[in-house]
Amino acid sequence: MSKSASGKVKATLFLSEEDRETVRRSGKTVEQFFGELMRLYRLLTMDRWSEGSFYQDYMRVCFLRAETLNYLLENSKFEDLRSVGREHGEKMLLAFKYAFDWEVADPKNRERLTQTFNMRIGWGQVRLNKHTVVVENPIFSKPDFLMGYLEALLNLDLELAEAYNDRHVFLIKG
Repeated sequence: MSKSASGKVKATLFLSEEDRETVRRSGKTVEQFFGELMRLYRLLTMDRWSEGSFYQDYMRVCFLRAETLNYLLENSKFEDLRSVGREHGEKMLLAFKYAFDWEVADPKNRERLTQTFNMRIGWGQVRLNKHTVVVENPIFSKPDFLMGYLEALLNLDLELAEAYNDRHVFLIKG
């Protein structure tokens, strides 16, 4: 292997035809494809994954179909899913605080926290605007739990403005 001026190492990679076809279908070069793959591998701390156990940093995570998650929430005995969401948002804020070396609760870091949430959680694409929080493709069919969760995570008081299958819009109060 030889090292270039950019610090990259040139290496030979042997791929099965099936893997090569996957790279081709992605529309990326082999270097782009594996660069993105390695970035996600590090971001999701996949080196800690083993059969039946998945971790992101020190938090154990699981993969669950959106339909299953919504079924569990809709059939739970919780009267106020917003409060339950807020409680879990506070726990995630604490987990993020220990996982990162920046002050996650500081309102100046809301945009950074939103980006981190989008990359790691998979509950939809959250966009923070001046007067609204918009969640595109939300995993939750009903917005209550997510609204409470985001209120705690972002330290905002929210009000539901719109709730559709593909988008929830929350107004920022105050």
